[in-house]
Amino acid sequence: MRPEALRGIGRQYIGAFVSLAMVSLSIGYYYNDRLQQGAVSSVSHELAIHAAEKERQIKSWYQERLGDAAYLYRNTQGRLQLLSSDISTQRAAVEKYMRPSLEAMFKNSHFRSIALHDRSGAPLLGIPAGGVSMSPRMSREAQYAMSDRNIRITDLYIDDRSRLSMAVVIPLFDGEGPESRWVGTILLEIDPKWELFPILRSWP
Repeated sequence: MRPEALRGIGRQYIGAFVSLAMVSLSIGYYYNDRLQQGAVSSVSHELAIHAAEKERQIKSWYQERLGDAAYLYRNTQGRLQLLSSDISTQRAAVEKYMRPSLEAMFKNSHFRSIALHDRSGAPLLGIPAGGVSMSPRMSREAQYAMSDRNIRITDLYIDDRSRLSMAVVIPLFDGEGPESRWVGTILLEIDPKWELFPILRSWP
């Protein structure tokens, strides 16, 4: 066979090899791309599942704190009927009728502190001693809760001791109806480092 024919056959083989290589690369790229898409889709699905679970846990935690507050409200509301509207003038009666409920809640919960203030913001009870001070921020939160006539949970804030905190704000009234008067506020202090952040840190 002449050299020219050999060169032609060589070029054909080279061309076929290159074509085969290109097809193989294309197939490999296609399957690799599909695998990557599948991996991304799988990871996205897993993250969505974990995000939904995390949201459920946070909502559950939030509802549990509201449940604690509602329980304490029911416990103390009946006791308030034994006092007059101006509870600031009845410290001895407040100690007698209110302290047992607040101490029981503190003992059986994870709140950092519990405090009772009269409607002017003056402290009446604190467990441990002192409790949450009625700072300008807490005063606003108490006013909001009083206006809504509802329990509320604050956002994260820095307290007067430079600690990251949250609080459950419970407005107290001298009766149950819409004409009842606001007589004070219970503040349940939450330490998010022990209560909320562990839920967030458990992200996979």
